Parts: sequence; structure tokens; C-alpha cells
Amino acid sequence: MIFSLAVYDLLKQALPDEEIRIKWPNDVYAGDKKLAGILIQNIIRGSEIKHSILGVGINVNQTSFPKELPNPTSIKLQSGKESDLLLLTHNLYPLIINRLNQFSENNDLISESYIHHLYRYQEPSSFKFDDQLLYGKIIGVSKEGKLQLKLSNGIEEYNFRELEYII
Repeated sequence: MIFSLAVYDLLKQALPDEEIRIKWPNDVYAGDKKLAGILIQNIIRGSEIKHSILGVGINVNQTSFPKELPNPTSIKLQSGKESDLLLLTHNLYPLIINRLNQFSENNDLISESYIHHLYRYQEPSSFKFDDQLLYGKIIGVSKEGKLQLKLSNGIEEYNFRELEYII
């Protein structure tokens, strides 16, 4: 959540007039288009996370994408302007530190902020699960990191890659 929010902050700085959202669990969207993807690898020893490797891919100045990508965009396509890659990279670090500091002061604030910035949060939306179409609202993320959906028959939780957004 911390890293996703830092990337959100960076992209909101670059695109202040755009609706930037975090698409659970690891993408950042401008409207309904993918602007960035986040990869996190945790090194676990016993029951503890010893190290985490964080990576982000941001579509910065790209204006054309392979046809097989369903909904990509870039900072340049959204803003109409070229961005300085080194400046973006330089600006990310203090945003990560800021979110880490927020976490150490009040970790509930991070969860609340993450949920507030979730793509399609509280919006009636369509999803696909095991080849069946679901219709519901995202209501949160569990402590275990599962996406929580309110469906007509109650609240269900889904792991990463169990659920597909219909865009």
C-alpha cells in the first residue's frame, strides 16, 4: 500500500488534472487506462518478511503501444507533454519516505488512503471470476490483502489473479 500510494502521489503530481486511481493490487490507472504497473517480491524467512524488492514501470513518454495491450496510456498521452525521466525518478524517493513516515505515525491512515484511491471503489462494476460474471462494489481490502466485493449475496474476498476487472 505504501509503495502504491507513493507511485500514485508521483503520477498525481505529473497529471494533476487527471483522475488517478490504484487498481488493486498492482496497477495505477488514469481514468480507465493503465499508466503504471508495480511489482513487489518479498523474501520471507519463517513468518517474517526479511526484504522486499519493489519495482515500478511507468509509461512516461510512450505514444504507441502493442495492440495486445488492452488499455495502456502514458503521461505524455494524458498531458500532451514530454516528461523528464530523471526528474520523475528523483521525485519518487521522497514520496516513498513520506508514505513510510505516515505509516509509522498511523498505519490506519495508509489503509484509509489506499482504499480512498482504489480504482472503482464503491462504484457498481463488473468482474469475472472462474468464467462467471459478477456485479458488485469494491468495499475494501482485507488485512490479508484480499479484495473485498459486496455482491448481491453478501461480501466475498478474492486473492490476486482470482478476479478480473471488466473494463
